[in-house]
Amino acid sequence: MNKLNRYLSIALVIQLVVLLVSHIARNPSSTAKPTKLFDKLDVEKVNWLRIEEGRDETDAKKKQSVVELAKEDGKWVLKSGGDFPAKKDKITEFLGKLPGLIAGQPVATSKRFHRKLEVADDKYQRKVAVKVEDGRSYRFVLGSSPAIKSVHLRLEGKDDVYLVKDLTAWDASATPTDWVESDYFKVKRDNVVALTLVNKNGEIKLSKGADGKWTLEGMEEGATLKQSEVDSLLSSASSVNLQQPVGREVKPSYELGQEKASARLTVEVEQKPDKPDKPDKPPASMPATPPARVTHTLTVGAKKDDSYYVKSGASQFVVRAATWAVEPLVNKKPTDLWEKKEEKKKEEGSGAGSKEKKEKK
Repeated sequence: MNKLNRYLSIALVIQLVVLLVSHIARNPSSTAKPTKLFDKLDVEKVNWLRIEEGRDETDAKKKQSVVELAKEDGKWVLKSGGDFPAKKDKITEFLGKLPGLIAGQPVATSKRFHRKLEVADDKYQRKVAVKVEDGRSYRFVLGSSPAIKSVHLRLEGKDDVYLVKDLTAWDASATPTDWVESDYFKVKRDNVVALTLVNKNGEIKLSKGADGKWTLEGMEEGATLKQSEVDSLLSSASSVNLQQPVGREVKPSYELGQEKASARLTVEVEQKPDKPDKPDKPPASMPATPPARVTHTLTVGAKKDDSYYVKSGASQFVVRAATWAVEPLVNKKPTDLWEKKEEKKKEEGSGAGSKEKKEKK
């Protein structure tokens, strides 16, 4: 090999080395080993969590949902719901996934791909912020899920986007009811022995006799109680789930006072003792102790959007309940629960007439 060829070969090698070094400098992650994104996060020391729902470009009027949770005196509460008690297990489960998230080679390193992967500042699935006791915070954005149990993730302030496993945007829910117990007002329906409902249509008073049959106070003489309507009312009156916690303060705008309330419900429930495996029969001379009765109250206030403000007498918190859940209490009329003999005869007659027509056909 002459000197010229030797010099050309050396120059070529130098060029290749320069190109390789430049490529590594521009793409340092291409040679980086997989690392844990939140390996220093101590889940036990987390005391604040905020999750913001993604923007909906198709519905500009839709209000974004935000969930803010905080640990106070060792207990988790929903700060965005007036300090309503939160589910510790749910929070621990979500936070427990973060230290194990592994970042490999980025799927994107430029901002121009952020919107497509739904991790941009103005287009995203979730924005999550986590704080620990010493003041450190971890902020990241969750985007689209190209596969089951995986999601695109971008650390706030960074351009690199990673595809991480064992996490989805649904795990970081921005719906309040996913972080609290949804049962707000609940009684055992079979143990209800009396019910009073007051609304704009009047007062409904139901009571159950020793024979298990219901009677309605004020029902017209000769009328018959509609059992299906009684069952429907009992269902609405024995269980109300919350849609969103509001807080402890009872504001005038909630209209939960006696005069302005949309509905006032009182339910009496028999506290029947659990039956022992081998019950001991009391002496014949000793009368059986009647079951104790407990009274539960529920007030339905003003309507707001697709819900009503609701306050249980057993809870210090005001909540909002879905319209469909409480409107049966707001709109029920006393006359809905019974029918006159004439009406019953007409129904029976119309049924018989239609039967005769079918037979003729």
